Amino acid sequence: MLNETFELWQTLERCHIPFEDYVPGFDRCKEEDGIRVFLQLDEAGKSSDVRIEKLEFVPAERMRCLRKCNLSGAGITLPVFNFEPLHEISAEDSRALEKGFRRLAEGKGDELKIRPLLGSLTTALAWEESKVAKLQDAFSTVSHRLKLLIGADSDARGDGWRKLLKLLPALQASQFLNQLSSEVREHILLAKTEFGRAVWLQLLKGKTVQVQFEPTHAATMVCSEQAQTWLKAVWLRAIRDGTIAAIKKAKSSGEQAAKPRKPREQAQGGR
Repeated sequence: MLNETFELWQTLERCHIPFEDYVPGFDRCKEEDGIRVFLQLDEAGKSSDVRIEKLEFVPAERMRCLRKCNLSGAGITLPVFNFEPLHEISAEDSRALEKGFRRLAEGKGDELKIRPLLGSLTTALAWEESKVAKLQDAFSTVSHRLKLLIGADSDARGDGWRKLLKLLPALQASQFLNQLSSEVREHILLAKTEFGRAVWLQLLKGKTVQVQFEPTHAATMVCSEQAQTWLKAVWLRAIRDGTIAAIKKAKSSGEQAAKPRKPREQAQGGR
Protein backbone atom coordinates (compact mmCIF):
# COMPACT_ATOMS: atom_id res chain seq x y z
CA MET A 1 0.00 0.00 0.00
CA LEU A 2 2.83 2.41 0.86
CA ASN A 3 4.57 1.67 -2.46
CA GLU A 4 1.38 2.43 -4.37
CA THR A 5 0.93 5.71 -2.46
CA PHE A 6 4.48 6.78 -3.27
CA GLU A 7 4.16 5.89 -6.97
CA LEU A 8 0.83 7.72 -7.19
CA TRP A 9 2.38 10.82 -5.63
CA GLN A 10 5.28 10.73 -8.14
CA THR A 11 2.88 10.46 -11.08
CA LEU A 12 0.75 13.36 -9.87
CA GLU A 13 3.82 15.54 -9.25
CA ARG A 14 5.08 14.95 -12.79
CA CYS A 15 1.68 16.08 -14.07
CA HIS A 16 1.68 19.10 -11.70
CA ILE A 17 -1.47 17.85 -9.99
CA PRO A 18 -1.78 18.66 -6.23
CA PHE A 19 -1.87 15.57 -4.03
CA GLU A 20 -3.68 16.45 -0.78
CA ASP A 21 -2.71 13.36 1.13
CA TYR A 22 -2.33 12.46 4.75
CA VAL A 23 1.29 11.57 5.44
CA PRO A 24 1.78 10.26 8.99
CA GLY A 25 4.02 12.63 10.94
CA PHE A 26 3.98 15.29 8.21
CA ASP A 27 1.01 17.41 9.25
CA ARG A 28 -0.42 20.79 8.36
CA CYS A 29 -0.19 23.60 10.89
CA LYS A 30 -3.25 25.10 12.54
CA GLU A 31 -4.95 28.00 10.79
CA GLU A 32 -3.81 30.52 13.38
CA ASP A 33 -1.49 33.52 13.24
CA GLY A 34 2.14 32.69 13.82
CA ILE A 35 5.66 34.10 13.89
CA ARG A 36 8.66 33.31 11.69
CA VAL A 37 12.12 33.43 13.28
CA PHE A 38 15.09 33.92 10.96
CA LEU A 39 18.35 32.48 12.29
CA GLN A 40 21.90 33.35 11.30
CA LEU A 41 25.48 32.61 12.30
CA ASP A 42 27.33 35.44 13.99
CA GLU A 43 29.46 37.71 11.81
CA ALA A 44 32.59 35.75 12.63
CA GLY A 45 30.92 32.65 11.20
CA LYS A 46 31.31 30.55 14.32
CA SER A 47 29.04 27.52 14.13
CA SER A 48 28.63 27.64 17.91
CA ASP A 49 27.07 31.10 17.90
CA VAL A 50 23.65 31.41 16.26
CA ARG A 51 21.45 34.46 16.73
CA ILE A 52 18.01 35.68 15.76
CA GLU A 53 18.39 37.89 12.69
CA LYS A 54 14.76 39.06 12.49
CA LEU A 55 11.15 38.15 13.26
CA GLU A 56 8.18 38.22 10.92
CA PHE A 57 4.42 37.94 11.41
CA VAL A 58 2.77 35.05 9.52
CA PRO A 59 -1.02 35.33 8.99
CA ALA A 60 -3.26 32.35 9.71
CA GLU A 61 -3.95 31.52 6.05
CA ARG A 62 -0.23 31.21 5.35
CA MET A 63 0.47 29.19 8.52
CA ARG A 64 -2.19 26.72 7.39
CA CYS A 65 -0.15 26.02 4.24
CA LEU A 66 2.92 24.94 6.24
CA ARG A 67 3.75 21.34 7.13
CA LYS A 68 5.53 20.31 10.32
CA CYS A 69 7.57 17.15 10.82
CA ASN A 70 7.06 14.95 13.87
CA LEU A 71 10.01 12.59 14.24
CA SER A 72 9.99 12.54 18.04
CA GLY A 73 6.95 10.46 18.90
CA ALA A 74 6.22 13.10 21.55
CA GLY A 75 4.66 15.85 19.47
CA ILE A 76 7.95 17.76 19.13
CA THR A 77 7.91 19.20 15.63
CA LEU A 78 10.00 21.19 13.14
CA PRO A 79 10.21 23.64 11.45
CA VAL A 80 7.18 24.78 13.49
CA PHE A 81 7.15 24.54 17.29
CA ASN A 82 4.27 25.59 19.55
CA PHE A 83 5.48 28.28 21.95
CA GLU A 84 3.63 28.90 25.19
CA PRO A 85 3.66 32.48 26.59
CA LEU A 86 7.20 33.40 27.53
CA HIS A 87 6.36 35.16 30.81
CA GLU A 88 3.79 35.33 33.57
CA ILE A 89 2.92 39.03 33.72
CA SER A 90 0.88 40.32 36.64
CA ALA A 91 -2.64 41.63 36.07
CA GLU A 92 -1.50 45.07 37.23
CA ASP A 93 1.36 45.23 34.71
CA SER A 94 -0.90 43.86 31.98
CA ARG A 95 -3.48 46.60 32.60
CA ALA A 96 -0.73 49.23 32.58
CA LEU A 97 0.48 47.98 29.21
CA GLU A 98 -3.00 47.98 27.72
CA LYS A 99 -3.63 51.50 29.01
CA GLY A 100 -0.33 52.73 27.61
CA PHE A 101 -0.97 51.27 24.16
CA ARG A 102 -4.53 52.60 24.16
CA ARG A 103 -3.29 56.11 24.89
CA LEU A 104 -0.63 55.70 22.21
CA ALA A 105 -3.31 54.72 19.65
CA GLU A 106 -5.36 57.79 20.64
CA GLY A 107 -2.37 60.05 20.10
CA LYS A 108 -2.16 60.86 23.80
CA GLY A 109 0.63 58.53 24.82
CA ASP A 110 4.38 58.49 24.40
CA GLU A 111 6.51 55.53 23.27
CA LEU A 112 9.24 56.71 25.63
CA LYS A 113 6.93 55.92 28.56
CA ILE A 114 5.97 52.48 27.26
CA ARG A 115 9.54 51.34 26.62
CA PRO A 116 10.62 51.43 30.31
CA LEU A 117 7.33 49.74 31.22
CA LEU A 118 8.12 46.85 28.86
CA GLY A 119 11.64 46.76 30.23
CA SER A 120 10.41 46.57 33.82
CA LEU A 121 8.21 43.52 33.20
CA THR A 122 9.40 40.26 34.63
CA THR A 123 12.15 38.68 32.57
CA ALA A 124 11.85 35.28 34.28
CA LEU A 125 10.72 32.65 31.81
CA ALA A 126 7.37 31.07 32.59
CA TRP A 127 8.31 27.81 30.87
CA GLU A 128 8.68 24.70 33.00
CA GLU A 129 11.92 22.76 32.69
CA SER A 130 10.13 20.00 30.79
CA LYS A 131 8.97 22.46 28.12
CA VAL A 132 12.46 23.95 27.74
CA ALA A 133 13.78 20.40 27.41
CA LYS A 134 11.31 19.71 24.58
CA LEU A 135 12.52 22.78 22.71
CA GLN A 136 16.11 21.63 23.19
CA ASP A 137 15.05 18.21 21.93
CA ALA A 138 13.70 19.85 18.78
CA PHE A 139 17.00 21.69 18.29
CA SER A 140 19.15 18.59 18.79
CA THR A 141 17.40 15.23 18.40
CA VAL A 142 14.66 16.11 15.90
CA SER A 143 17.05 18.12 13.71
CA HIS A 144 19.48 15.16 13.78
CA ARG A 145 16.71 12.81 12.65
CA LEU A 146 15.76 15.18 9.85
CA LYS A 147 19.37 15.14 8.69
CA LEU A 148 19.19 11.36 8.56
CA LEU A 149 15.90 11.58 6.66
CA ILE A 150 17.36 13.92 4.04
CA GLY A 151 20.63 12.01 3.82
CA ALA A 152 22.68 12.77 0.72
CA ASP A 153 19.77 14.30 -1.18
CA SER A 154 21.23 17.49 -2.73
CA ASP A 155 18.11 18.79 -4.47
CA ALA A 156 18.26 22.61 -4.61
CA ARG A 157 14.77 22.80 -3.12
CA GLY A 158 16.22 21.52 0.16
CA ASP A 159 18.80 24.31 0.52
CA GLY A 160 16.85 26.07 3.27
CA TRP A 161 16.36 22.85 5.21
CA ARG A 162 20.04 21.89 5.02
CA LYS A 163 21.08 25.35 6.25
CA LEU A 164 18.50 25.29 9.06
CA LEU A 165 19.62 21.87 10.28
CA LYS A 166 23.17 23.18 10.62
CA LEU A 167 22.00 26.09 12.78
CA LEU A 168 19.49 24.49 15.15
CA PRO A 169 21.87 22.12 17.00
CA ALA A 170 24.01 25.12 18.01
CA LEU A 171 21.12 26.77 19.87
CA GLN A 172 20.69 26.57 23.63
CA ALA A 173 16.96 26.64 24.40
CA SER A 174 17.06 28.88 27.48
CA GLN A 175 19.35 31.45 25.83
CA PHE A 176 17.22 31.41 22.70
CA LEU A 177 14.04 32.06 24.73
CA ASN A 178 15.61 35.07 26.43
CA GLN A 179 16.73 36.52 23.10
CA LEU A 180 13.30 35.86 21.62
CA SER A 181 11.66 37.73 24.52
CA SER A 182 13.89 40.76 23.89
CA GLU A 183 13.12 40.73 20.16
CA VAL A 184 9.38 40.42 20.76
CA ARG A 185 9.39 43.47 23.06
CA GLU A 186 10.97 45.52 20.28
CA HIS A 187 8.33 44.35 17.79
CA ILE A 188 5.57 45.37 20.18
CA LEU A 189 6.95 48.92 20.13
CA LEU A 190 7.42 48.91 16.34
CA ALA A 191 3.93 47.60 15.56
CA LYS A 192 1.86 50.26 13.81
CA THR A 193 -1.60 48.90 14.62
CA GLU A 194 -3.42 47.53 17.64
CA PHE A 195 -3.82 44.19 15.82
CA GLY A 196 -0.10 44.04 15.14
CA ARG A 197 0.71 44.64 18.80
CA ALA A 198 -1.76 41.95 19.88
CA VAL A 199 0.08 39.29 17.86
CA TRP A 200 3.39 39.96 19.59
CA LEU A 201 1.80 40.38 23.02
CA GLN A 202 0.28 36.91 22.67
CA LEU A 203 3.74 35.36 22.63
CA LEU A 204 4.94 37.55 25.48
CA LYS A 205 2.00 37.00 27.85
CA GLY A 206 -1.06 35.64 26.04
CA LYS A 207 -1.54 32.19 24.51
CA THR A 208 0.34 29.48 22.62
CA VAL A 209 1.74 30.73 19.31
CA GLN A 210 3.10 28.74 16.35
CA VAL A 211 6.72 29.71 15.67
CA GLN A 212 8.45 28.68 12.45
CA PHE A 213 12.25 28.57 12.12
CA GLU A 214 13.94 29.74 8.94
CA PRO A 215 17.61 30.32 8.00
CA THR A 216 18.71 33.56 6.37
CA HIS A 217 20.18 33.65 2.86
CA ALA A 218 18.74 30.32 1.69
CA ALA A 219 18.22 29.73 -2.04
CA THR A 220 14.88 28.09 -1.24
CA MET A 221 13.10 29.01 1.99
CA VAL A 222 11.90 26.21 4.26
CA CYS A 223 8.38 27.67 4.18
CA SER A 224 8.23 27.74 0.37
CA GLU A 225 5.93 25.42 -1.56
CA GLN A 226 8.94 24.03 -3.45
CA ALA A 227 10.73 23.03 -0.25
CA GLN A 228 7.63 21.44 1.23
CA THR A 229 6.92 19.47 -1.96
CA TRP A 230 10.51 18.22 -1.94
CA LEU A 231 10.43 17.21 1.74
CA LYS A 232 7.15 15.39 1.23
CA ALA A 233 8.85 13.30 -1.46
CA VAL A 234 11.77 12.57 0.87
CA TRP A 235 9.34 11.60 3.64
CA LEU A 236 7.30 9.28 1.41
CA ARG A 237 10.49 7.68 0.12
CA ALA A 238 11.54 6.89 3.70
CA ILE A 239 8.11 5.34 4.32
CA ARG A 240 8.38 3.28 1.15
CA ASP A 241 11.89 2.08 2.01
CA GLY A 242 10.88 1.23 5.58
CA THR A 243 13.53 3.50 7.14
CA ILE A 244 11.20 6.00 8.82
CA ALA A 245 10.77 3.86 11.97
CA ALA A 246 14.54 3.60 12.53
CA ILE A 247 14.99 7.34 11.94
CA LYS A 248 12.37 8.12 14.60
CA LYS A 249 14.44 6.17 17.14
CA ALA A 250 17.82 7.67 16.25
CA LYS A 251 19.56 9.73 18.92
CA SER A 252 21.86 12.68 18.38
CA SER A 253 25.55 12.24 19.20
CA GLY A 254 25.09 14.48 22.24
CA GLU A 255 22.35 12.28 23.61
CA GLN A 256 24.40 9.13 23.13
CA ALA A 257 27.33 10.66 25.00
CA ALA A 258 25.13 11.75 27.87
CA LYS A 259 23.14 8.53 28.16
CA PRO A 260 24.18 6.59 31.29
CA ARG A 261 25.28 3.03 30.78
CA LYS A 262 23.27 0.26 32.34
CA PRO A 263 24.86 -1.61 35.27
CA ARG A 264 25.33 -4.74 33.15
CA GLU A 265 27.06 -2.76 30.41
CA GLN A 266 29.39 -1.18 32.98
CA ALA A 267 30.30 -4.60 34.32
CA GLN A 268 31.07 -5.88 30.82
CA GLY A 269 33.09 -2.75 30.05
CA GLY A 270 35.29 -3.41 33.09
CA ARG A 271 36.26 -6.93 32.10
